Amino acid sequence: MAEYEYIPNGPISSYVKFIWISDNYTPASSRERLLPNGSSQLIINMGHQKFRHFDTADSPTEKEYDPAVITGIHTHNIFLDSHSRISTIGAVFRPGALSALFNTPAHAFTNDVISLQDLVGSQVPALRERLIETASAEAQCKLLETFLSRRLDTSFQPNPAVIYSVAQLNNKNGTPRIAEIRDKIGYSRRHFSGLFKQIVGITPKQYAKIRRFQHTLTLMHQRNIRDWAEVALAGGYYDQPHFNRDFKRLSGISPTEYYRNQGDAKNHVPA
Repeated sequence: MAEYEYIPNGPISSYVKFIWISDNYTPASSRERLLPNGSSQLIINMGHQKFRHFDTADSPTEKEYDPAVITGIHTHNIFLDSHSRISTIGAVFRPGALSALFNTPAHAFTNDVISLQDLVGSQVPALRERLIETASAEAQCKLLETFLSRRLDTSFQPNPAVIYSVAQLNNKNGTPRIAEIRDKIGYSRRHFSGLFKQIVGITPKQYAKIRRFQHTLTLMHQRNIRDWAEVALAGGYYDQPHFNRDFKRLSGISPTEYYRNQGDAKNHVPA
């Protein structure tokens, strides 16, 4: 979905994976199912005054949000009004970013959408106006990079054991056993889970499921699917029922429904 991506420089790069812009987006349907991707983000709407979400694909009641929001990590799908997101800019956060930038633990944002202005105050409308007035995509990204860099608390350091654990789960697509990671770092289950939720927003087990799910989505986009059992095995699932169950819980639809309706962006499904 992103048409332009920018990699930040300096200290902020430890907390912002990349900044993206989507402009003149042409949705395939009026509503989209957004799937869990394992990240929190800052998103600013440069084309409309509001973001609109729905509880279900056919819900007549919409939820409106300010044009600049923080979306926490989600453990389930949400439904978007596609036409309220024609021109947007966003920053994909790394673990620890929400604490370093907003002095708030990640779990406070989980499965939620929170107004940026409520967090940082009246500077947000001026930032949005400057982004709209800025001509080039690169300049817009650098402007957002500067805004975030000025907010960065450089004294904050995320727990290194959590960062190590996230890297292990990312590098191996969510397949490592959580107990084995915990044994290596020497933390109890309760202590490790609590630290992980503060930095990432969800438990290690939930994060592993999302990483495995995301890896499977990539496989589904790359292959002509003929055998779902083969996809389940390649995705790191114990068997096909396990794959089907986790997929439905995270996406709200079956693998077959997803494969039939998938669009160009793997995490945006026409609803």
